Amino acid sequence: SKSFMWVHSTSELSGGNPIVVFDYEQTRSTDHLRDFYLKNNYNGMITSDAYISYGLLEEESDGDITGTGCFMHSRRRFVVAILVRNLKGLNPETIKQLPEYRCQTLIDAIYDAETPLKSLPAQERLELRNTQVRPKVDAFFDYLHSLDINDLSFGDRLRDAISYSLNQESRLRMFLEDPYIPMDNGNCERKIRPFAIGRSNWLFSYSLTGAEVMAIIFTLVETAKANKAHPYYYLMYLLEKMPNHMDHTCFDFLDEMMPWSEAYQTYEKTSKEETFRYCSDQEPVIFPKTPRKKNQAS
Repeated sequence: SKSFMWVHSTSELSGGNPIVVFDYEQTRSTDHLRDFYLKNNYNGMITSDAYISYGLLEEESDGDITGTGCFMHSRRRFVVAILVRNLKGLNPETIKQLPEYRCQTLIDAIYDAETPLKSLPAQERLELRNTQVRPKVDAFFDYLHSLDINDLSFGDRLRDAISYSLNQESRLRMFLEDPYIPMDNGNCERKIRPFAIGRSNWLFSYSLTGAEVMAIIFTLVETAKANKAHPYYYLMYLLEKMPNHMDHTCFDFLDEMMPWSEAYQTYEKTSKEETFRYCSDQEPVIFPKTPRKKNQAS
């Protein structure tokens, strides 16, 4: 049966320790978001595509949750619109004047202005967004509003792209008001990539329990990677330390189980030094070359 892996990650601009959570569900129902956010009293922003469940979640949160838009999803629609359009016989200058191409170019200009700001302090990022990024966002939406979506020369894909961005305009602009909001959810999608690549190798899980275990393993590994911890040593650390706490009713020890904890950082450093010393003490193994036979196929 078809089922789904939900992935949640902290904002790449939050400034805290990044966390990535994989959660296996059998459906794309809003119930998962209710369990994950509402039952845990989450209060804040969620950057996502325009999937209807996030809108329902926002409505049910009584103002605790605000949804923000994703420029990456907006851009993809214009890219698809270009790919399906017949460009045969059009010269480069004519292609550049097509609405699909111009919209993509305007979004690219927003990214060019925003990307260098990611490494800056929050207040400085906000100030530069107002002076450098906002004018480019305005230019994009001014151009969108100038287009007639009922123009007979527009294909279905272009109409879809225009409608998506116009319907999401207020959400897409929201990152300009808060320095911690990213302009897309690309950071989360990049965390999904290793799972998607692996899935093409293992094809599927054989049981629900296997899928749930896989979600736990990917949560640990991707969170470790996001915090620049070595996944191998981090998993080894958990396997060694967690059994000592299985009977505890107080969960304060979990702070030391995090990949950013001082206890783990010391463990990884010591383990790497021991591994290096062990490898240095070993005699190198030399394999003699096998003589090639004449006329042997390469």
